[in-house]
Amino acid sequence: MQKLSDKNDFIIMFAGAVGEAHGMECNMKAALKTKEYGNIKWVIVGDGRKLEWVRSFVKEYELNDTVLTLGRFPSETMPMFFEKANVMLVSLTDSPLFNLYSPAKIASYMAAERPIVAVLNGEGGEVIKNADCGWNVSAGDSEELAELVITLSKMSKSELQEKGRKGREYYDKFFTKEECLKKLDKIMGL
Repeated sequence: MQKLSDKNDFIIMFAGAVGEAHGMECNMKAALKTKEYGNIKWVIVGDGRKLEWVRSFVKEYELNDTVLTLGRFPSETMPMFFEKANVMLVSLTDSPLFNLYSPAKIASYMAAERPIVAVLNGEGGEVIKNADCGWNVSAGDSEELAELVITLSKMSKSELQEKGRKGREYYDKFFTKEECLKKLDKIMGL
């Protein structure tokens, strides 16, 4: 089995449900476009209906050296995985419904102080932009995603860490339980 990390690897990690809505076609096309960059590793931690499709794609296009599918793990182990990532990936297919909300994993990635690559449209991208904690690519744009990942793989660790730090600041300001309860009280007029 391939090990999760070599010190020279650039790890882009997707964590969570691997379903029809999660833009895996785009992610795998981008992984294929970055195949020649052997240090770029796409790591998928999670499970779902689309995982077998991902594994078939990896096999068909001989991406075993650059795409690692780890399967599902308990949520309490996720921080251990997040620590290994240079950037975290959140993606959704383009849909009017999906454009209305920010996926919960964005807050999890922020809390873990990891920079975020978002491949989605709408509210989620706005959160990333407002927090200045990562980069946003249009949903389904595998070419732009591949180019971004190549660029990020050459970026200094300190630049990436700064994006992660900004995400944590934003999380502390807007997403903690206390802050959410204050907002709810305000909405309810309490």
